[in-house]
Amino acid sequence: TNIIEESRVLAEVVQEKLAERLLTPDRGAKRKDFYVLKYTPMISVLVEIGFICNPNIELNLRDAEVRQVIAESLGKSIIEYLKLRRIIEE
Repeated sequence: TNIIEESRVLAEVVQEKLAERLLTPDRGAKRKDFYVLKYTPMISVLVEIGFICNPNIELNLRDAEVRQVIAESLGKSIIEYLKLRRIIEE
């Protein structure tokens, strides 16, 4: 459906923005049939920043500056998506 396609576009923008700022492997955006996505009647994505079972990732996520970068990247992703879809003007 259109919602699934738009969710894919948003996921790719989010992945691109996170990959630009974070020093972690870019695993790409993937499509999964998670219930929370499959039955959500709006554009939606799940973002997995890292695995806290990895001590290095856990340490990074404890850093307020890293969390700020993540938050800024997610915010910029949404703005970029809205501009891409001409929902908001520059």
